[in-house]
Amino acid sequence: MNTTATEYIRIGTEYYAIRKKNVNGKEIIVERKLWRKSEIITDFGKDIIKELPKFFGYKCEPNHIHYTHFIGDYFNSYSPILYNIDTTSVLSLNSLKEQIPITYYFLQHIFGNQYLLAIDYFKILLFYPEQILPIIVLVSRNRETGKTTFLNWIKEIFDKNAVFVKANAFTEKFNSEMDSKLLLLIEEVKSENKDIVEAIKYISTAMYQSIEYKGQEKVEQKSFLKIIMTSNHEHNFLKIDKEETRFWVIKVPPIRKRSTEFFTKLIQEIPIFLNYLYRVPFTTEKKTRMWFTPETLHTEALHKLKHDVDLQNKNLVLDILDTIFNEFDMDQIDTTPSDINALLNYYNRGHNITMREIQTILENIALVRSTNSNNYERVKIEDSTLKRTIHKGKYYRISKETLLNQMTDEINK
Repeated sequence: MNTTATEYIRIGTEYYAIRKKNVNGKEIIVERKLWRKSEIITDFGKDIIKELPKFFGYKCEPNHIHYTHFIGDYFNSYSPILYNIDTTSVLSLNSLKEQIPITYYFLQHIFGNQYLLAIDYFKILLFYPEQILPIIVLVSRNRETGKTTFLNWIKEIFDKNAVFVKANAFTEKFNSEMDSKLLLLIEEVKSENKDIVEAIKYISTAMYQSIEYKGQEKVEQKSFLKIIMTSNHEHNFLKIDKEETRFWVIKVPPIRKRSTEFFTKLIQEIPIFLNYLYRVPFTTEKKTRMWFTPETLHTEALHKLKHDVDLQNKNLVLDILDTIFNEFDMDQIDTTPSDINALLNYYNRGHNITMREIQTILENIALVRSTNSNNYERVKIEDSTLKRTIHKGKYYRISKETLLNQMTDEINK
């Protein structure tokens, strides 16, 4: 490695060796590695330390068009993209489009008739990296759909600003892999952990995030993370509330037109694709905090997912009622939403069924609902055992016959 004084810098109290690459006529640092001060002195003498560029610390300023490593006395912890975007030449939009046939085919394959929204999504990433965007989820039970290829392509475009993580990373104490990142890529997600779902939703819209490295204090920094996930589980990769608007769920069909050189050609088209994005006009305008409206991003896959979550929640409540009937061999039971919620918390810890949802389910299957607060025989958990006690409240009366009919209907569905 040929080294000079200009190939070392100091950030805070730490020294780094750097490597550069010429991109669009600018010197871009493409590699930065911790280096011992003593080794620099060994190679160049102690006087060289005075000449090194010095920075007080880090700031994170994402920019893909006019990127700079240095922000006053601070070093930019966001990384540049390593492709040339020609911002000055007059280039024909049609000519550029003709040069990216694989890219256009791939976007149309992944996003179907919403591919123009996908182009807007990429253009927003390019121009407005701090803009909040919906969580993209590509789902399919089938193989050879291009889901993994899509994630790898994103990584290739945004390089160090995109990182692969596992779903449980969202609830881990140490999260240094998310530091100064634009995109979190999650492959084959499947989780019933409510904390993970809530963390994903929070991170996707958070303005600030706490980053913690092992052995270091937690630091709060500006957050602009976007999340893209894939899953083989079309209907239950995560439990999503019916009112949730942060997800853009796309069912991806098997890819038909794919050669052994498909990914290689896709990568080769990236520079032209970025220049195309720079020039193509938006087909949408910002309407919500996530730019797109829920109606714009509506898909059959998202509708099906929310409907299936409703069925899963109903089945959990029916299972609780069935457990009670089996334990006490009764023809009817009286219960309340709070009774059922307490039992759900015991048997299905981490469930995300609201009291209102439980009430709606009970209303739809109850023989009778008491209009006043009356005594009834309440079923509750005590010492890990189901027990009956006299309690007062507005209860729903459920018959065993109605419950069995409901459970049979759900099986037949």
